[in-house]
Amino acid sequence: MDSFDILGWVALAITQAFWIPNIARILRTRDVAGYSVTAWSLMVVGLIAFLVYFAHRGDVVGVVTNISGISGASFTLACVLRWRRPRPAPAPDAQVPTAGIGDSPASS
Repeated sequence: MDSFDILGWVALAITQAFWIPNIARILRTRDVAGYSVTAWSLMVVGLIAFLVYFAHRGDVVGVVTNISGISGASFTLACVLRWRRPRPAPAPDAQVPTAGIGDSPASS
């Protein structure tokens, strides 16, 4: 193991620690406001693509990093899907009353 391998493992530990406070906060509060289903879905797909790439290259650090990343991103996405607020229903096409707007009392 050379110094770049050590750097890779240190970078793995630092970047994967990102998931801990993020997921802990979501589990504690169940608040996923501001989390985008599209963005987290893209993150999962991108990390899977990186996993395939690093596996093909035989890069153990890359494989472990992306397995961890896929786990964290997938768990976050699952929480967003579970606890997101439902979209409000579209407003019905209601008739807006116009009586009194620009009309004189005699024409009503």
